[in-house]
Amino acid sequence: MDAFRETMDVCGFHDLGFRGNKFTWQMGLHMRTFVREKLDRVIVTEEWGLFFPRTAVSTYSLYVSDDAAFLLDEGRGGRVGHRGFKFEPFWAADEGYGSVVKEAWDKEGIGGVAEKVQRVAGELKSWAKVQFGDAKRRLKEKEDELGRW
Repeated sequence: MDAFRETMDVCGFHDLGFRGNKFTWQMGLHMRTFVREKLDRVIVTEEWGLFFPRTAVSTYSLYVSDDAAFLLDEGRGGRVGHRGFKFEPFWAADEGYGSVVKEAWDKEGIGGVAEKVQRVAGELKSWAKVQFGDAKRRLKEKEDELGRW
């Protein structure tokens, strides 16, 4: 680890750190075998920091994979009134999820990775609206109903 830190210093790199769970990987189902580690980092150059001074990185829970998902926000802000894409981990448990992702990714006429990711997000958002409706609202209603018992 010392050699890694020294290399980062020599190259002028720095770790952005992140908000959320400090562990990016976990394995094991029982307390005796459960392991959590910070394996991943977001490394940037000094120039990156000058271009994107408000950059923030967030980690998300390890629901589906043993590796955490990251969101890099370069701090430019979103469009007014634009509701961004929010992945819901329970989608991955639905049998239709994989085919939606694959079809959107493989769709003809889409260029690079950024465009493919945007297409997948749009398709998943539409699919989830039909497949699950407003699941969070319905869950809250059911919780409230149970609370009245």
